[in-house]
Amino acid sequence: MSGQHYASTRDEIEHLVQHYRIPAPRFHEVGKMQWSSILSTITQTFIMSSHAGSESALMRGYNHLQEPYVSYQVGAEGYQEIAKLIDRTEQVWFLAPERFYSGKQYWVYEAYVDAIQWIIEQTGMTEYYIVSKKLQWLLCETHHEIIIGTGEPISGRIQKRKKELADV
Repeated sequence: MSGQHYASTRDEIEHLVQHYRIPAPRFHEVGKMQWSSILSTITQTFIMSSHAGSESALMRGYNHLQEPYVSYQVGAEGYQEIAKLIDRTEQVWFLAPERFYSGKQYWVYEAYVDAIQWIIEQTGMTEYYIVSKKLQWLLCETHHEIIIGTGEPISGRIQKRKKELADV
């Protein structure tokens, strides 16, 4: 939200959720007792083992994703691609980086695609992760405007989307 300053990414997201009355099933922060184990499980599942144990495993973690993974260039509003890749009825984990701590801190939310896209648009977030709650796949967008995915069905959907874009 332009013109406003928040103490943290988490504060900004919380303000948006409260001010616009986004219902908890659509978008909510996971509990303090779940947060650490979710992040740990995600890094152990999707980040190469040589990097998975570090405090900042997700910081630029897209450089250390376990293979195979696929990617494509998206442009300045890459968050709009999310709905083309993720089922809108699936609740997922959304990992939002804390921009004031060099990306080492991630806030974890349970959410649906429509709410995630809106939050990203409102905050101007340029990096984030979205992860299947069943740990089947991970999708991220980098500050280089690249969507990267690993695991099925997200890898197949990205391959299909790349083909669609190439055929245009």
